[in-house]
Amino acid sequence: MKKLITAALAGACLAATALSAMAEPVRLKMGSTYPSSLTQLGTLGKALETNINAASGGDIQLKFFEPGALVPALEVFDALKSGALDAGWSTP
Repeated sequence: MKKLITAALAGACLAATALSAMAEPVRLKMGSTYPSSLTQLGTLGKALETNINAASGGDIQLKFFEPGALVPALEVFDALKSGALDAGWSTP
């Protein structure tokens, strides 16, 4: 009986590993108040995109959108609240 339970648990673990390996990457849209060309405020938003994409090994795909591309620059917080954006790069 112990061997059967052990084999069942091992099979379940292998199946779970295979399913997670086949999972789609998480795609996040990040709107910005600042253009990527703006020193510090904009360039750090693009750097965040690059770093998250690299650190996750492709499991998370963060896409930086310039101001106005998805929502007007000053409406990033409202878009986050409504769910139109997944992430925002701004300041209060």
